Amino acid sequence: MQTPLTPSNRFGLAPTGQRWPGKARISRENPGTLLLVTGAIGLVQVLLLAWAMWRNQSNLNADGVAYLRLASYYAEGKSQLMISGYWGPLLSWLAAVWIALGIPLLVAGRLAMASSAVVYAWGSRALLRALPLPTWTQHAGFGLAAMFSVYWSVEYISPDLLVSGLVCFATGLMIREDWRGRRAKAVMAGISWGLAYLAKAVALPLAFLMGAAIALLWQTRQGWTISATWRSLRLTWGTCILVAMPWMAVLSLHYGRPTFSTAARIAHAVAGPADVDRYHPYARAFHRPETGRVTAWEDPSVMDYHYWSPLESGEYFGHQLQVVRRNAVTVLALLGGFDLVHIGVAGLVACVLLALREGGIGRRQWLLLPALALCPVILYLPLYVQLVDQRYFYVCYPFLWSGAAMALCWLSKSHFGPSRVLTWVLGSCWVISFVTPAVLGVMFAVSGLSDTASQCAEAVASRIKEAGLTGPVAGSGLISGGRTGLYVAFLIDQPWHGDVLRPAPADYLSSGARLIVVGRRQPIAVELDSHPSFRSLDDLLFRSASEAASFPLKLYEARR
Repeated sequence: MQTPLTPSNRFGLAPTGQRWPGKARISRENPGTLLLVTGAIGLVQVLLLAWAMWRNQSNLNADGVAYLRLASYYAEGKSQLMISGYWGPLLSWLAAVWIALGIPLLVAGRLAMASSAVVYAWGSRALLRALPLPTWTQHAGFGLAAMFSVYWSVEYISPDLLVSGLVCFATGLMIREDWRGRRAKAVMAGISWGLAYLAKAVALPLAFLMGAAIALLWQTRQGWTISATWRSLRLTWGTCILVAMPWMAVLSLHYGRPTFSTAARIAHAVAGPADVDRYHPYARAFHRPETGRVTAWEDPSVMDYHYWSPLESGEYFGHQLQVVRRNAVTVLALLGGFDLVHIGVAGLVACVLLALREGGIGRRQWLLLPALALCPVILYLPLYVQLVDQRYFYVCYPFLWSGAAMALCWLSKSHFGPSRVLTWVLGSCWVISFVTPAVLGVMFAVSGLSDTASQCAEAVASRIKEAGLTGPVAGSGLISGGRTGLYVAFLIDQPWHGDVLRPAPADYLSSGARLIVVGRRQPIAVELDSHPSFRSLDDLLFRSASEAASFPLKLYEARR
């Protein structure tokens, strides 16, 4: 049974006698109703995840290839291949458990993502339960997080759901008053942060940034001292480091220098000035991955990136400022994309405005959610962020929902606020704005997401196996959805030798690959058709010329 809500045990920033919006509506809660609602949401989520997993089991993405290959090395005990400073190990560990039990790689990846979705939904619930929200908004936020996680679990194979759920767990613990009063809670928060780091390295600096923000806001609590706050924060941070330390030690030994991750450095390199091509070399150059690997993308840390520093020159410093400005606009669009009309972002802005209106403790109360939502944004601003990278900010979803909820609750209680009718209109817009994309996401997930690249790769891989062809693969075969050539190599368990932007037949010959994957309508296909060193495999892979002509990819065999 949850402890009854009082001004001193939920978030703890409201001073005695001051009520948060909606306080009276959440002061009592029926344990039976709570169990029924949360149990129903959890059960529906699991059923939807199973359905979505079945409908999308063949979908791939480049990051997923790396995580699943690393998972296979863990399952097979290939210690020389399982270490990568670019990818967090936790998602691969989850998949490796299923692989060790004999589950196929793609199914193991889907099971790991389904588990991540469950962690995310319940982490969001833990965070929402720690906030002074009306009970129905807590349940609704939990339900929306569970629904959206179904779609996100099949959109990509990535650790973003997992790390976001663990960060929500840690944050939910830290904004409860017993985080300061009970060492066990501070330790649990630290464990959650440590596990989040193992999922994705960005969680380590995020732990220090969000931890500092929470501690500063806690300082406004009546009766709190700096030493008490620092004691809890130190215990949480220390526990996080203890959990993270073994993996950091492994990475440091592996690379021969102190290392907690190589991801941030690479992400910054890719965002560099356009004086040279700074994109990931695995996709812009022909190369040969380490023996036993399918792709060098499994550990891009050893590839030749063009690293740079904004302090090298005034031009580079100006470029860094442009990156931050451009990313700020991109991130704002990504955060607004969590609901139809950007009400979540508007809610956080409203919280900031209410903080400016208030003074002292009241100001700090309203700054909590905007400050926490801003922390992951700050970390990504100097790096490489695109409009397809909403997954980086899954952790912000509960903050956006809660910020809008608090602002609307304040409007409904304010004696100078809008009329009751207008409040209902705004509230309805808020609910519809959040519910609609969540419902649509579930519908897309259970119907099966369109992933032409993965579907073509699966069709080609099965035909290659039937024909008994083996050998290294080169070429991306870029079509809607991703790098089909890489996916084919992964599915037939052969190394992928990369690709270049404007390849020539001689480039493919020098790549060392036997199987070449290109788009059937690309100009390079015409060149390969007329080149004596390449043989079209259409007659081997397709039953007729018309069937081959309708397929978007074309495969060649390089003959040396």
